[in-house]
Amino acid sequence: MSNIFVEVDLKGAPLDSFSVEDVNGAYGVLLRNAADFTTEDYENFALKFGKPLKYVDSPRWVFEEVYNEAELHYDGISAVSQDLVPEYLFFYVENSQETVAKGGEFLLMDCVGALEALPQDMVEYLRHHKQNFYGYPLYNKPQPAADELTFSIDTITSYNGVDRLRFHLPFDRVKITDHKTPLVYSIPHDFSMLIEGLSAQETLDFMNEMQKLLMTDDLLWKLVFQKDDVLIVDNELAFHGRFSTSVKSSRLVHRIQTLHD
Repeated sequence: MSNIFVEVDLKGAPLDSFSVEDVNGAYGVLLRNAADFTTEDYENFALKFGKPLKYVDSPRWVFEEVYNEAELHYDGISAVSQDLVPEYLFFYVENSQETVAKGGEFLLMDCVGALEALPQDMVEYLRHHKQNFYGYPLYNKPQPAADELTFSIDTITSYNGVDRLRFHLPFDRVKITDHKTPLVYSIPHDFSMLIEGLSAQETLDFMNEMQKLLMTDDLLWKLVFQKDDVLIVDNELAFHGRFSTSVKSSRLVHRIQTLHD
């Protein structure tokens, strides 16, 4: 586990003293105690890793509060092309969450280890059945109707010759809708899911069993962010998410996604 997710104390060294090569195969690297840096310094640092995926005219997407959970997922899940699935994610915590809030831990999960932790019958089913998403919110586009099939994904794929799990895994607030065709609805994220070939109840049962098997200390890294933390995530090999907080809290985080060269 320590070789997959690591914390690096820069001990006052500049942020850009850490290089792409220093990632050294880790799926997640938390950088702490860098010398003072600006958001421009952070951008320049992240862009050493690859071409940015831009939002209008900026590579940075800013998050200003934390409350709802963020279910375990990978970025680019709705991308129309694999070329638009980010390779690396960068999170710069300009201000950490208010101390009055409980919860809010950031989560990383090993996608390769997660697949290995599932029993063979579940793996075989996932190999031959997609995860379907309905009414999934897309940036800069109108919200699709709740009963509209937006897209499907293969749930097991190979990356650099290694099989990995690719999934969106709820772990808290979901319910079955009362649509003509019932779906598993994510309350905090306002979209629905089904596993191909399963009913809504069967999908929910399947995902609940996955949650029991995967939400373990062996696979999860739980981070309590501090001010000026910079987290690097290998989006191809790690899921990320966040626990909810007891009260709505401010947390100023800048995210940059970089694409494969």
